Amino acid sequence: MHIEENYDKQNIISVVDTEGFMQYNNVVAQTFDIDVQKLIKSDPKVVNKFMKTADIKDIKNFLFFAKSTIDIHWLIFFNNLYTKIPNGDFWNAIRKEDAHPDNKKMRAQSVISVEPDVIQEQEKSKKFAYQNISEFCNDIKQAVEKNDIDLESIQALLARRKKNSSHAMQIDKEIYTTLLPVYFELRNKGYNHTDLCN
Repeated sequence: MHIEENYDKQNIISVVDTEGFMQYNNVVAQTFDIDVQKLIKSDPKVVNKFMKTADIKDIKNFLFFAKSTIDIHWLIFFNNLYTKIPNGDFWNAIRKEDAHPDNKKMRAQSVISVEPDVIQEQEKSKKFAYQNISEFCNDIKQAVEKNDIDLESIQALLARRKKNSSHAMQIDKEIYTTLLPVYFELRNKGYNHTDLCN
């Protein structure tokens, strides 16, 4: 599948191309054997299948069209991605555990999981499974820094979302479109969707 992309570091550039979007939907439906209307309406099962099986270029293309044409439920697409960035819940839990020297030493010495059946069952990438948590966190930090992500603005958006759930979809869109460069950077390093968003 080939769609011309216009993707810059911070945003998927807006387009208004309803006809192009509908044609693209047909290609997506055939390529991934999914109901695109369910994908657009953010059916969790369909979204999960697409995000796990589509390659990075196809995900970028879909979001490129979707961002300007429809409101998708960004939270369902990217779920816990925001918890993995510095000062997110995942990150803070690791930092809290690392306050104990024995935990930090053990984490630095042990890989996450080397048992193939566990990796397959949890749908983790080998990249994620054959390293330690500190290496994973370091890759995230580097991706955030490389893409000049303003972590304070993300935290402010999360706080706003908590106070005003009636605007949750719009706020989610702001959060996840800001984090897209980090997501794609880490996917390019070998992490999969489950590593980053579950």
